[in-house]
Amino acid sequence: MRQQREQKMKLYLLKQKPGPGMSKRMFDSAAQELNIEIEYRDLVTPRDYFQRVLKKLMDDPQVAGFNVTIPYKVDIKDAVEPDEDVAACGAVNCVRVDHERGVFQGFNTDYKGIMHPLKDLTIHSAIVAGAGGAARAAVYALIKRGVSSIYLFNRTEQPAQQIQTIFPHIAVHPLEKLDSFLKTQATDCLINTTPLGMNPNPRTCLPVSVDALKNCSTVFDVVYKPLQTKLLTLAKTAGCHCINGLEMLVEQHAENVKIWNLPEKEAIIQHLLRYKR
Repeated sequence: MRQQREQKMKLYLLKQKPGPGMSKRMFDSAAQELNIEIEYRDLVTPRDYFQRVLKKLMDDPQVAGFNVTIPYKVDIKDAVEPDEDVAACGAVNCVRVDHERGVFQGFNTDYKGIMHPLKDLTIHSAIVAGAGGAARAAVYALIKRGVSSIYLFNRTEQPAQQIQTIFPHIAVHPLEKLDSFLKTQATDCLINTTPLGMNPNPRTCLPVSVDALKNCSTVFDVVYKPLQTKLLTLAKTAGCHCINGLEMLVEQHAENVKIWNLPEKEAIIQHLLRYKR
């Protein structure tokens, strides 16, 4: 049994705060059902230990790759060899460990996780709430979709301006103006990339009312714990088409599986896709 454990391909999720992880549950289930030797673990990493943890991951030859979440999606970009998507949006959520070359290869699959649920919708204008790594992926996804008008709303100005530097044609507004903006301007899609509404604070929400959401066709909340956030409850009441964060999580993991080149990758992807049904 000990030898069997040592042969497992290791995967991790780097995050700052502890808590039960949906990703671990999904990969554990796939490993058990498909009888494959992969192990996915949550790796709680305080900022002071971030560089030491990266070294530990590089030094372990069994580590195939890892995911990155709040608040490290932007922080880690200088430590990776970026693919074209990372170079374009400045955020990383998936890393492949190249032990032979001693480098971390950085990818952004978040944007594909956002694009896929929107693929059949007509979107000319969109609002992105937030200014972290997921917001960068959302703006990038919308631009690749050819969306002509993109508005970024964030609580603080500096990180929003950093995104505007990357994508100069987007318009930046303070988050507290979101409700009044929506009441006066019809919008095809609102994407929440902030942690508002996420456990353990499910009662929090973007500062937006049902009346304002009536002027929005689709609301996409990337939060998936809980699946039915307060924002999506308001959006449903307003008659919006609603998309929860599990859609994004599953689709980006399907891309991650390909990047990590896991054994039985097509079977793993099909297993993961069942979580959306």
